[in-house]
Amino acid sequence: NTFLTDHAGPLGLTIGTVQISDKSSVEAAIADYDVLSTAEQASLVNEKALLDDLLLKIGVLEETLVFKTDHAGPLSLTTESVQVSDKTAVEAALAAYDLLSAEAQAELTVEKALLDSLLAEIQNQEEANQFKIDHSIVLALTPATVEISNKVAVEAALAAYDVLSTEVQNELTNEKALLDSLLAEIQNQEAAETFRTNYASE
Repeated sequence: NTFLTDHAGPLGLTIGTVQISDKSSVEAAIADYDVLSTAEQASLVNEKALLDDLLLKIGVLEETLVFKTDHAGPLSLTTESVQVSDKTAVEAALAAYDLLSAEAQAELTVEKALLDSLLAEIQNQEEANQFKIDHSIVLALTPATVEISNKVAVEAALAAYDVLSTEVQNELTNEKALLDSLLAEIQNQEAAETFRTNYASE
């Protein structure tokens, strides 16, 4: 059968090996099949089914390539490099992923996992930034400027920190260290004040 010989290339492919570059040869084979006699077509049912599957898979590969190209920016990020300013691009990529065919989505599991982790990291950063805003006055203090009168605010900031998720706390290691040092300084000042009071009363 000359059809088998003429199209040995695409007929030797599988769903796992076919590439976008094979599209023209697969389409040529399908076009040649379509002009065969009914009897010839009947003897090539398996080959036609394979060619149809290959063309579908190429379509999926094209769909995933467009997605990867359109969203190359966020897909090049890591949880270490992503910033809050990347949120719109990451959310756009996730929205585009949701519109893909199930077959294309199945080809992009690694990319979907990355985008999910990026969005989670962005949300952690946003929460950390909100903490810094909420406690900006206390966080502007230093052990040299803090006073006993700041104790309530320092303790409130530490209490707020304690209820944050571990991921958000990890974004605030410097702030936590500062708050701890402020509280320690306040306790030193309180101890000195108590000492002075007791000493004065003797």
